[in-house]
Amino acid sequence: MASGREKYISEIKEGDSVIDAYGDIRTVIAIGNKEVDKLLSVKFRGSFERLLVTPDHPFLSPDLTFKEISDPCLKYGLFPKNVLYQRESKTLCSYDYLPKDKIYKLLNGEIKPVNRSKNPGIPLFIKHSSDLAYLLGLYVAEGSFSSHVAFSFGIHEKDTLAEDVVRCVWNVFGIRATKRLNENRHTCVVTVLSAPIGEFFKSLCGHKSYGKTTPWDGIGPFVTDYLRGLFLGDSYIKRIRYKIQLDMSSQNVIYGARSLLWSLGIYPNLYNIHRQNRKPAWQLILQGENYVRFSNIVLGEQCDSRKEMFGNETHFFSLIKEKTEILEKTTVYNLEVSGSNTYIVNGIAVHNCQYTGVILPPSQLTVDHIIPKARGGKSVWDNCVTASLAVNAAKGNRTPEEAGLKLLRKPIAPSDSLALEYAVIPNPHPDWEMYFPGVRHEDVGTKEELDKIAS
Repeated sequence: MASGREKYISEIKEGDSVIDAYGDIRTVIAIGNKEVDKLLSVKFRGSFERLLVTPDHPFLSPDLTFKEISDPCLKYGLFPKNVLYQRESKTLCSYDYLPKDKIYKLLNGEIKPVNRSKNPGIPLFIKHSSDLAYLLGLYVAEGSFSSHVAFSFGIHEKDTLAEDVVRCVWNVFGIRATKRLNENRHTCVVTVLSAPIGEFFKSLCGHKSYGKTTPWDGIGPFVTDYLRGLFLGDSYIKRIRYKIQLDMSSQNVIYGARSLLWSLGIYPNLYNIHRQNRKPAWQLILQGENYVRFSNIVLGEQCDSRKEMFGNETHFFSLIKEKTEILEKTTVYNLEVSGSNTYIVNGIAVHNCQYTGVILPPSQLTVDHIIPKARGGKSVWDNCVTASLAVNAAKGNRTPEEAGLKLLRKPIAPSDSLALEYAVIPNPHPDWEMYFPGVRHEDVGTKEELDKIAS
């Protein structure tokens, strides 16, 4: 989605904003679905996920044309390097994120629990800031909340990450956090004795390691600060090997991190870890040129380029590793978006009306001339296809090739039997006459007589 969140295609509604194959934000104007008997399961490099698509569904290829996924010449899927996720800076009202079953009072610009008046409160209004985004990243990585907020770090991080938490808590909430060393366990714990702040974190980020979520409302435009907190708090950084590994038991957090990295032009590999008798986990890995970009953009560390990122100036290439045919009846979905004929699915650009394959009601369809009438195109069967209103308007007086469109099927003239069917239709639509020149209703008999002739 345009916000960076991932959403099942079956849950998308008209009016939602998505990303197209060129990284631009587009509005969904139509949704279609149909039942099919055969699918292809497609696996791309760097992702454990599989796309289930019809064999004729077009994907964006390295020459920036669309090819059917079953085409043996299609070896790679493409993803845009410049992704424009919508992230605006705003002021959050903390009361909106506090549980409504607990009673709070507003005192001197702070919200405090009534039955625990000595407990530090939380400011009513909190602005997006780099400190807030960084603090949320550290909380997702190493934070917890019961009666108070706690961040747990290794003892070697007592003068770095632990001090960062103390500083950010004061800058954002105006509250002093306390730092405590546990020499026996080699840990350093930073505590914030404020239940409202804990509820605020819990509402934004979830609770417990496997239940945490990406705090989209709290990040705002400060993406690099959130990612820095998340990765410094809970990843293995191997600078000599140019590799970063982030392991999380929350699928929502790992997918959110991947989306935010995409928006920075960083393309991680994602793996699913199956552990015996334990909940599944997910692993995100950055290496080579992706490590270099992450170090320079997110960590602020100067790192020499290795030039290993596979792509061109506009797109990142993802190798198709496997295609498997599945013979079963299922429902597939497709979208139509404004001003474009593409959208992104699991990080891959796919084609979206004879131009997109979306099933639409007649009221949303129009007749498109492949060679436009303004350029000599005629209203004949092999020059006309049905297209959605939006695609027809976007194509204008251009050929499909000039507009970057590809016909899913070549139009052909119907058999003579269709002309006989048309001849006996009572009061046919006037526009149909151009497709049946020479057929006059008064010259034909009944449908039964015509069936005998046809047989």
